[in-house]
Amino acid sequence: MPRVGVGHCRRSFEYELINARRFVNESKTFKVLVKDGVYRAIGIRVIETIAGLQFLNLHLAWEEFLESVFVRYICGSVSPAGYCPSALVSREPNIITATTKLLGRNKYLNWGPKDTINRANKYFVNGEPFSTAINSAMNDLEAIITVRNRFAHRSEFSQIQFNRLVRNEIGFNPPGMTPGRFLLTAIANIRVGKKTYFDFFTDLMLSLAYIIVP
Repeated sequence: MPRVGVGHCRRSFEYELINARRFVNESKTFKVLVKDGVYRAIGIRVIETIAGLQFLNLHLAWEEFLESVFVRYICGSVSPAGYCPSALVSREPNIITATTKLLGRNKYLNWGPKDTINRANKYFVNGEPFSTAINSAMNDLEAIITVRNRFAHRSEFSQIQFNRLVRNEIGFNPPGMTPGRFLLTAIANIRVGKKTYFDFFTDLMLSLAYIIVP
């Protein structure tokens, strides 16, 4: 049985998410000292950069959550609600052997939505609890990766993908649109209420975390 259970993995991810959201919100009030006794707001561009950095950090935390939960379920870990997926492979005695088995000859694994589902189908019956959760949010998870890639990379491909996402979501590509600005944009969709894309995406990841680790 893993020394640290899947409940801890979910709590750690939730902690990262709450702190990221708080930091982005508080950054809107940040000021810098320009001369003795005189302060000015840090400016929207800096706030956009902070939002992008926090989102990049959250995506890394999301991938770490998926991998950490995956190896623990392979070991037979049970969620706080008492859930344990039915495995298609023999249980591993500890996290080290489970990680070694999962990695195989790879130095690291891709935890994109399609890769995660394919991997889950090899290890667990019907790929659960990963398959249903991730399939239900496939398009939004792909959008998260698109925003993340545009912030982390400067390739032409990442720019094309990001511009396409913005156009699909907003209807056009505003001049000077950045990943951070997009994340801080309010969603024009009644189904999600008055949320920014940052809040919508983080709410989504947290809800999926609770499905994967009930």
